[in-house]
Amino acid sequence: MPAKYACLATLHTNKQTGETEIRFFKELGEDNLEKWQKALNLLEELTASERLLQFVMHNEQQLIDELTHAAEMLTKKSDSWHGVTRANISEVYVIVNRCFLNYLSSVRTFIDHTDSYLNRKFGKQSEEFREFKGELSRQFDTCFAYRFFYKLRNFAQHVGLPISSVSFTTRADRVENCIKTSLTPTFNSLQLLKDYKEWGPAKFDLQKQPEEFPAIPLLFEMSSSVESIGRFVKVLIKKELYDAAFMINEETSELTEENFDVVLVDQFFENEDGSLARFSQRDIPLDLVCEILDSLKE
Repeated sequence: MPAKYACLATLHTNKQTGETEIRFFKELGEDNLEKWQKALNLLEELTASERLLQFVMHNEQQLIDELTHAAEMLTKKSDSWHGVTRANISEVYVIVNRCFLNYLSSVRTFIDHTDSYLNRKFGKQSEEFREFKGELSRQFDTCFAYRFFYKLRNFAQHVGLPISSVSFTTRADRVENCIKTSLTPTFNSLQLLKDYKEWGPAKFDLQKQPEEFPAIPLLFEMSSSVESIGRFVKVLIKKELYDAAFMINEETSELTEENFDVVLVDQFFENEDGSLARFSQRDIPLDLVCEILDSLKE
């Protein structure tokens, strides 16, 4: 049977043997355990949300990296005897659309996850959830990229690829005495409007765009909106988040050593002779605690 108590502990790994030693340093009562569990739940929820935000930024960077690599490849081919072929551009077109689809999907996942998390945490009728919905509405109303990409994801899921074309151009720079190249993925406003009828308010934005308009500036604008939403969510849970981080920091302040992990240990199971058989443990992210305390100080 598990014992009805829990402890804070540190894990120390012997570099020579690879064995890990656990050292218990503070016992927790039932009330204190519940407080700790709530605090760790909050940090884990924040971590999950921030990872999804990181996915968005990673997918943005991957698209930029692929474009950079493709531009270098096409530039080299443009200097060769055969030059840049249609097959080369077609390959880049597929890569760019793949990266863009990943980006759109990660944006939608982040927003939907955050919506669900705040709904579960505070309730649909709560002030916090209404404020979050208000922030989404603000982004939708003030940011063309947000309105457009919000609908573009549905277009890409049900109708066609988001990027209509990828253009590669070269020009002679007589000042610097070199050839400069440009690789530009674009949207086609006429095609988007023709193939999809559910653009909502973004329809009027698309009607104002030239037939071909560049994708990358809007990519950066959308990422800025997503990061703004992430910061807004942190503000919504600021007090609760700070209180949780402060409590954990205070409870572990006696630890001065480095290079060990701190864990919450509970569910102790004993052998028939009373010796310890096994237990469960939960990581305590002290690095995240310090980051929260630094970022949320008033």
